[in-house]
Amino acid sequence: MMRAVFLGFVVAGAAAPAAADTICFAPDEAREQVAKHGLIALHDVVRSARGGAQADLISARLCETSGNMVYMIAMLGRDGKVARLIVDARTGDLITTR
Repeated sequence: MMRAVFLGFVVAGAAAPAAADTICFAPDEAREQVAKHGLIALHDVVRSARGGAQADLISARLCETSGNMVYMIAMLGRDGKVARLIVDARTGDLITTR
């Protein structure tokens, strides 16, 4: 199993730097982490993040940062704007958005 150090994700040409202690999981590892830690499934988090808004998912990754499990999500709105969300993977609470 290989972990990728999250150096930042690029969305529409703009980079969003991550903290140095952030590690993101490959999809198979993410599924293991969800089962092991009782985290909320990615598809449930994405559905909740969309709410009623018309938005397309660009990327979503499960990451561990400073001991917390979070989903880092990028979505493209119908207005062409990219929203970057960080969601607590245990509670589903929105931590930050840009």
